Amino acid sequence: TYEQAGVIYCTVPKAGSTFWKRIFIAVNSKVCTWFVCFSMSREEVHSPNHRAAQEGNTNFTKYPIRLVVTRDPYSRLLSAYLDKLYLPALWSLHGVAIAKKRYQHSLSNRRQDFLRKHFNEIAKVFDNNSSKSKCGKYVTFSEFVESSFRIYDKHWWPVHKICNPCKFKPTHIIRMETFSADAKVILSHMKVENIVQRLEGSAQIDEEINIISYFNFHRFYRNFTLAFYKPCLSPKEIAYRLWYNFRWRGYIDPDVDYKLPELTDLKDIEEDFMVQVRAARKSGLQNPNRMKAAKNEFRKKVFLSLSKAIFEKISQVYAMDFELYGFTDIRDELYAYYSS
Repeated sequence: TYEQAGVIYCTVPKAGSTFWKRIFIAVNSKVCTWFVCFSMSREEVHSPNHRAAQEGNTNFTKYPIRLVVTRDPYSRLLSAYLDKLYLPALWSLHGVAIAKKRYQHSLSNRRQDFLRKHFNEIAKVFDNNSSKSKCGKYVTFSEFVESSFRIYDKHWWPVHKICNPCKFKPTHIIRMETFSADAKVILSHMKVENIVQRLEGSAQIDEEINIISYFNFHRFYRNFTLAFYKPCLSPKEIAYRLWYNFRWRGYIDPDVDYKLPELTDLKDIEEDFMVQVRAARKSGLQNPNRMKAAKNEFRKKVFLSLSKAIFEKISQVYAMDFELYGFTDIRDELYAYYSS
């Protein structure tokens, strides 16, 4: 909340939540300058010390501006996969369980998933065994989606279940698809127009590349996560997965490959990766249509790895979000893949 401006924000993960939480931390802090707040790690931003308003603990309607940020459910689901299951964040929490379930059942009736081939290639480079389930590191998008129906997690749960519109009664709804223009209205009301520059051009994507890279290089080798992740994941594999993550999101030149360095130290590998990824970002900006085409091609392939029945089930799960927030055009566009 920001009492001075009468604004309350309901946090929806995978819909710009890190950006908005930084804003609210900054405007409410007496010691956190803008530079410091926007230099905070993702982990610190989302710590319990900086909880945003959710259901059950606030009289929402006393705030004149009640903000919810929405996103096309399919993009949000894919983003959750890339950020949390392709990258390591939820391997220990969900990845292991999903992988074990896969090996309890025959895969003979399943279509060949193109991500399985990708994981086989990763395994040849890094650990020579893509069938391992103990790490939860080789979960494909289709396996994740089928399991997501049974797993409650705020990163892919429908927006209306996270921010109940009947209780929160939002006055302002921002769509990720028009994020910059929509956000400026709220930022202007909060009198923080100076932050608008962070929404301009490619600055937001540049910042996201930095945030995601830093989080993944620094999160998994600490004492409380070391025992699980050290046997499962090398710093070079983190870099390799980050590269594909950014390529599939349309952030970097899809024609530039990551060059595995002859390095062993985590810090050296991270620094080398950042040099390479920034160069690939710069190269990609010379031909943004090429980045967009690669992103769209990946999106099509990954959704076609789902059966038509599973896609229809996703659409049912998010039916209320479609009714409340739109995005039916995107649903129809993806559905057309299964008819062509």
